[in-house]
Amino acid sequence: MGAPGLPACRLVFAAVLVMNSLSLAAAEWSASPALSVRAQYDDNVSMRSTNVLSSAGYSVAPILNLDGRDDDWKLNMRTVLRSTRYSDLDNSDSDNYFFNLGGGYNTETQQFGLDTSFTRNNTYDTDYDTQLPGSQLVDDRTERETTLISPFWQWQMTETGTLLFSLSSQDVEYDEVTSLNYKDYQLDSALIKNTWNLTSRSQLGFSVQYQTYASEKSPFTYQGESYNDYTEFENQIYRLEYAYLISEQSRFDISTGKRRTTTTFHDQPTTCLSALGPFCLLYEIDDVEVADDGVDLSLNFSHSNEVSSFQVSLSRMVQPASFGGAQELDKIVLQHEYSWTERIKSSLLLEAYETTSIDGLDVVNDRERYRIEPRLIWKLTKDLRLDFTYRHISQTFTQSDVDSQSNTYLIGLHMAWPKLLSTF
Repeated sequence: MGAPGLPACRLVFAAVLVMNSLSLAAAEWSASPALSVRAQYDDNVSMRSTNVLSSAGYSVAPILNLDGRDDDWKLNMRTVLRSTRYSDLDNSDSDNYFFNLGGGYNTETQQFGLDTSFTRNNTYDTDYDTQLPGSQLVDDRTERETTLISPFWQWQMTETGTLLFSLSSQDVEYDEVTSLNYKDYQLDSALIKNTWNLTSRSQLGFSVQYQTYASEKSPFTYQGESYNDYTEFENQIYRLEYAYLISEQSRFDISTGKRRTTTTFHDQPTTCLSALGPFCLLYEIDDVEVADDGVDLSLNFSHSNEVSSFQVSLSRMVQPASFGGAQELDKIVLQHEYSWTERIKSSLLLEAYETTSIDGLDVVNDRERYRIEPRLIWKLTKDLRLDFTYRHISQTFTQSDVDSQSNTYLIGLHMAWPKLLSTF
């Protein structure tokens, strides 16, 4: 794993490269600050099944969006700082940040781009857009830093054919771990995708993706020899993709394919070389490899008109587990928004997912999780809105059949100053 501070240095270096490559003097720029403040009450902050802890709290989040563009390029930077405090819970307060930088350079037939992000978040966060994959797995709060760097290149080969090549490197480091052994890890990926426009409304594509994962090494000594206990996996995915524009308001996308995930557990006790009754006195230390084949699936449908929007998505994919190894994620999400008047809008979010360890390493944390989240938004002025949210989350650990649930009530005020400084 990288040294502390290295992820931030990488992002700064990437930003400098992008900025130096652009003609900044002739560009158009805008700065759009915003501020979100909310009060909340959660009847089970740590998602415990027993000894439930409830608390009131608040969050303050200043936001800054910077945009730049020219005839050939564009650049966007978004920074969110979020401070959360609970009134009567130990080790529950957090100061988190979300930094995203993206940009692209266009020619007549090609596009070069770079997306980067640096996030520090915690396992108490249950916001749909920012929650961690391991959110509310354990009773105590744990901090996680995630760095992502993803360059891409897109080539318009013909009037109907496009080729996309992208790379991705994600570095995850856990901090303030209190109860369980979270695993730092590195996840790298390469993707090649070819798409063809069949008609003005339909598109066909084929993609190949290759991912590699490696967890942090845990050194140990056995029988005078030095070893490193860690996990690696390789994931190969082949997808066939189809998109159809049903109408100007409706769209359908499907991606289906096969994956093969090969996991290697390094320096594990395997064969017993010497035993005394039921007890093994001496093990052989060796690598153990497990292979798993499965389906990779993504299905999306969206519809929108002047007053409402609706979207449903189903997916099955492989992702890193919080405690090492790989897990399969089955997920369904429904989102609906409706504008009752020019000032009042409501939304509903329904989510359900199930995680399954595919290498046997993290089966104790396999779980089912459900979310129901209605929201009412009142637009006070053009750039000031008030929203009321109710959030219900329930989960079951499938192996132990342990249930828990939480109910959160939130009142938020969002203020924006769009294009406070702008040359557009």
